Amino acid sequence: MRQGLPPRQDSDEEEEDQDWNADDTEITFDPDDIITNIEQIDEGWWQGFGPDGSYGMFPANYVELIN
Repeated sequence: MRQGLPPRQDSDEEEEDQDWNADDTEITFDPDDIITNIEQIDEGWWQGFGPDGSYGMFPANYVELIN
């Protein structure tokens, strides 16, 4: 699903496909939540601001690019 997409920019937004429960360095989100200011850490992990304003990492395969 992610293959062939260009690298993420800091201003991209993501919509959540599934629940994610985070540890201390990650953000927690629910389906349809929006994460903003995305920065790609590597192919599998990105970081950004969650819907509650927290900043942290999250798994790229749990989200869909919407912007």
